[in-house]
Amino acid sequence: MNKITPKANQKFEALLAEIAKQHLHLETLEARNMDSLDFSDQAVWSIREALIAAYEKGVEAGAKSGDRCAALKAAKEAQRRLANTNAQI
Repeated sequence: MNKITPKANQKFEALLAEIAKQHLHLETLEARNMDSLDFSDQAVWSIREALIAAYEKGVEAGAKSGDRCAALKAAKEAQRRLANTNAQI
């Protein structure tokens, strides 16, 4: 399995933050250890828009790299990250 470089990870985190800010109106994705800051009510259509934006960015990245499986790889990496985040909670 390919490891993600620190630079690629930084770009990935910035992209997630951009999508969260634009579609979910979240200031940050960093935990701030306050319920009023770390939990947010979201409309399902906003979540759908954010998911579509993330998918489109994965497809776009795959097209740029010539890697037809880039979206799948990005989804698997996101799933791994989510599992790691859940394990820390």
